[in-house]
Amino acid sequence: MRKSLVLLPLLLVFCVACPRPEPSKFDFTNADTSGSRLNDDVLAPGMDVGEGDGSGDAAEREVVEPDVIRREGNILYVLNQYRGLMLIDLRTESILAEVPTYGYPRDLYIANGRAYVLVGYAREYGTDGNTISFTLGARLFVVDVFPSVWAHIESSMELEGDFLDSRLVGNILYAVCAEFQWALPEADGDVATGVVKQQTSESWVTSVNVDTLEVADELSFPGAGNVIQATSEAIFVAAPSYSWDGWDSQTVITVVDISDPAGLMAVRDPALFVEGYVADRFKMDAYNGVFRVVSAARGRWDSQPLVYITTFDLETLTQLGSTYLQDAIGETLFATRFDGDRAYIVTYFQVDPLFVVDLSNPASPDVCDFPLVVPGWSTHIEPRGDRLITLGVDDSGGHRKVSVSLCDVSDANAPQELTRVTFGEGWAWSAAHSDVKAFTVLDDVLIVPFSGWNESGGYDRLQFISWTRDDLDLRGYVDVEGQ
Repeated sequence: MRKSLVLLPLLLVFCVACPRPEPSKFDFTNADTSGSRLNDDVLAPGMDVGEGDGSGDAAEREVVEPDVIRREGNILYVLNQYRGLMLIDLRTESILAEVPTYGYPRDLYIANGRAYVLVGYAREYGTDGNTISFTLGARLFVVDVFPSVWAHIESSMELEGDFLDSRLVGNILYAVCAEFQWALPEADGDVATGVVKQQTSESWVTSVNVDTLEVADELSFPGAGNVIQATSEAIFVAAPSYSWDGWDSQTVITVVDISDPAGLMAVRDPALFVEGYVADRFKMDAYNGVFRVVSAARGRWDSQPLVYITTFDLETLTQLGSTYLQDAIGETLFATRFDGDRAYIVTYFQVDPLFVVDLSNPASPDVCDFPLVVPGWSTHIEPRGDRLITLGVDDSGGHRKVSVSLCDVSDANAPQELTRVTFGEGWAWSAAHSDVKAFTVLDDVLIVPFSGWNESGGYDRLQFISWTRDDLDLRGYVDVEGQ
């Protein structure tokens, strides 16, 4: 039975209760809804889920992760793919201003009375007689948000390549972009005579001083980066390296030195290589002078999928150790999270093994003897000391539903699932499965967006879950409009 909720967070209320501006007051350009990145950044309350500075010591410069929602005092800043940047007054529950941005908005920072909005797919059109040129790129918008009611774009700058990711470290904003192209074959009539494919790929990192709004430095290097991780000292850019038949055989990771507080950068040599591909930023981590990577090699006709753990010395950039999960041969890699000297790795074939890896000796990663096996698979892990909160999919019972588990990992060789809650009518899924910004972990409450399909049609909801050190309690849910 559905439980009632007496109090709703303002984050939920403003979506349906805020007075809207007059339609004629603002003009917007809609984001492209046909592209594959439509669901990359879901508009939902979220928390910073950074891996820390990675050094093991107190960092001089704070590393700030990007998000799509920020709160400063009583003002809520919401980055929306259709309406640009929205400023909400939480006291009056009213929209103070809407600032249009062009392109696909990805990252938002607030500092110095300004909002910094990074967008990809920023379109540029040009005409030359009967010829129309069209390019895609990235752009940084600087929005003056003081006073809030007069928020407006102060300036903007183009960034080379298409936008990938960013970090704000101290007062320097680092934007990472990349470009990947295949050359078309030359043809003699209908017969191709040239090389069938030719890779031209490059990545760029641009550093911008957010105080002076000046570009501090820009550098480029080969390889189209698709995942980054950052500390206060370095940015790690992972780019797949394809074999002659198109399979991703290795990933090259470029280490960019960002230790200079003024924003000057340098590419360190040599680059790092790991087997297979690196799927997301949680699969890279720096800790106590060691860089750790979890990667997966796709299976081919002559081999099975493998999951690798590789460690490197950050001072010399030499490999310390490497192993693969012997008990996960043939399985698909899902959630990964580093926490101190441990790595938690989830794979899936018919069930979900959770492996605990001891990395206290980086030269010899030690995989636990008895992984935890549960139904379905996990897409994200939140470490809380010797407890793990995992978000995933429960595929038992003939329908896929959303699940959250609480695990005890105090004994690395005997992890236990303490409790699990599953929710959703009919088929159900969560936007947080692909975007962890949509998963909110508070001190005693979890908020999980989920959608589904039942006999009455589709639905979109927010599920509330109370949690303690030893238990999960499925509470009420709220129907919302849209994912």
